[in-house]
Amino acid sequence: MSLSVVMVGSGNVATHISKRLNNQGVNILQVYSRTEESARLMAEKLSAEWTTDPKSLNSEADLYFLALKDSVLADFLIKSGLKNKLLVHCSGSLGISILSPYSNQYGVLYPLQTFSKSREINLEKIPIFIESSNAETEKKIFQLAKSISTSVNKATSSQRLQLHMAAVFACNFVNHMYTIAGEIMETSGFGFDYLEPLIRETCEKALRLHPREAQTGPAVRNDRNIIEKHLHTLEYDANLRLLYERLTQHISNFHKK
Repeated sequence: MSLSVVMVGSGNVATHISKRLNNQGVNILQVYSRTEESARLMAEKLSAEWTTDPKSLNSEADLYFLALKDSVLADFLIKSGLKNKLLVHCSGSLGISILSPYSNQYGVLYPLQTFSKSREINLEKIPIFIESSNAETEKKIFQLAKSISTSVNKATSSQRLQLHMAAVFACNFVNHMYTIAGEIMETSGFGFDYLEPLIRETCEKALRLHPREAQTGPAVRNDRNIIEKHLHTLEYDANLRLLYERLTQHISNFHKK
């Protein structure tokens, strides 16, 4: 793909996306990060230049991929002085309008996936959702997205926020439940690995059935005897007991509908 990109950010998303783009023939000219080590290490892997100064960005790139935390993006844009460049951010929860003061060519490329630097991931089929300021810009962002994944879809900023919230429930909250379960297992003298078959079966059922149909357990059965025993056992941690109680009530109410 004949496209030159400046990668703004060196975190989990930036690392995976830049590697994929590089493998697809996209020319990563430069990497920006707030820390020298992060910028240099990522740039070396991409055979690119690097900088920690927003005002020293390469001005010749076709596209500037903004993979920064929502809380720092606005400040970066002010400091960078980027004007009338093709700007693309990848946030699920940040609207497209944050880019409008700086260019008439701007958009969003949001990959619906969880990323960690330490894990390799196949991006070819992950859902990517794009939004653009105009039809001409959409073609460019679509071309970039297709070099990452075969699943490219359009979504408005409000739709993308809903997608991001769904992802938080499906990934981040679920992972925290695993953390809690692991601590309970350790308290009982067993390792987290004993839960692996249960976790795998739960995930497979959710994907093959609708999760609503796959739900089991004391909450959906409204088995008060078991529920009360669990609540009594959790008296050592008021917050955890409340979490169990609220989740149980929500599941029970949901399945009464």
